[in-house]
Amino acid sequence: MHNCKPVATPLIPNSTVNKEEPDISLDQHDVTKFHELIGGLMYIVTCTRPDIAAAVGQLARVMSQPSKLHWSAAKHILRYLKGTKGLSLTYGNARDEERENLIGFSDANFGGDSATARSTTGYAFILNGAAVSWKSKLQSVVALSTAEAEYMALCETVKEAVYLQQLLEEIGLKALPVTIYEDNQPCIHIASNPVTSNRSKHIAVRYHYVREVISNGKVQVLYKSTQEMVADCLTKNLAKDKVEKFRSMLLGMPSTM
Repeated sequence: MHNCKPVATPLIPNSTVNKEEPDISLDQHDVTKFHELIGGLMYIVTCTRPDIAAAVGQLARVMSQPSKLHWSAAKHILRYLKGTKGLSLTYGNARDEERENLIGFSDANFGGDSATARSTTGYAFILNGAAVSWKSKLQSVVALSTAEAEYMALCETVKEAVYLQQLLEEIGLKALPVTIYEDNQPCIHIASNPVTSNRSKHIAVRYHYVREVISNGKVQVLYKSTQEMVADCLTKNLAKDKVEKFRSMLLGMPSTM
């Protein structure tokens, strides 16, 4: 792939990688190469490139039975990396008053996995101009509504916020309440309102950890429109303009090369 043609997005916008979709299976030699490639891409995601987390996560779910369609999608990610190999996490571009403020973004793609009907959790935390923590992961249970999927994602985000807050305290930084942005108003209402309604009484008790952390003043959850939701790129395959916008916010670099 050294001389491959670069592409502008990690995967084709609005596409899905379906484990059950019929296609030609790979032979054992190519399956091994596929596993090696996904392993290498996961290393890159973990270290420096959150912008490919959603794409790599989708392909990691088909490791047991990859097809030629999945192999082609994996090479598509390589072509994206070829065109953006100069990008990296760059800290220090934040305004002075924001350099020590930890800011989180939480999002979910309701029912995004067509094979299981499960949603994808995505979160990112920005500190001093770039991401310091991020996740893109399929949720463990099926959510019954967008609000529930978002609330489950928010719970994971809040847990990470508490951990990062403790870490910052240990290295001597101010432990300010962590601001977490969410683009779903019903989810924010459930998180901040202890009253149980017919729409939320089925939600597992463990997810209401969010309410306790908010009441303790460790985090505050505020609304942010979907157009400004950085974590959106961690839950689905977006178009070029959104990829560039959210990538620049995650990496702390200009949106164009």
